[in-house]
Amino acid sequence: MAWWKKDRAIESAVAKSAALDRSQAVIEFDLDGTIVAANENFLSLFGYALPEIIGKHHSLLVDASEQSSESYREFWKKLAGGECVVAESKRLSSQSRMGCPCSLFHSKYSPSVT
Repeated sequence: MAWWKKDRAIESAVAKSAALDRSQAVIEFDLDGTIVAANENFLSLFGYALPEIIGKHHSLLVDASEQSSESYREFWKKLAGGECVVAESKRLSSQSRMGCPCSLFHSKYSPSVT
């Protein structure tokens, strides 16, 4: 690939990433479920500050019954295997942990292998 085509491909990828960051709530995990990043949209929606969730496990966002379920283990197995997972997901916000109800989201989990 010519250098200018490669530069253009990189610019395009950066622009797409920025557009998603502006319009979607995005959180990033290691394949073991450890939270490594989250954008402002996610933090605002779920009521967390970044230092509260970095290094914590995804299970922070899931109620106890789901955490112990076979479907939750299968969810992480699929992601670790490189599969995308699209589902309606109940997720807990910081307010959910204080007695407010959890919320239902249309979620898409896409492994990004580098």
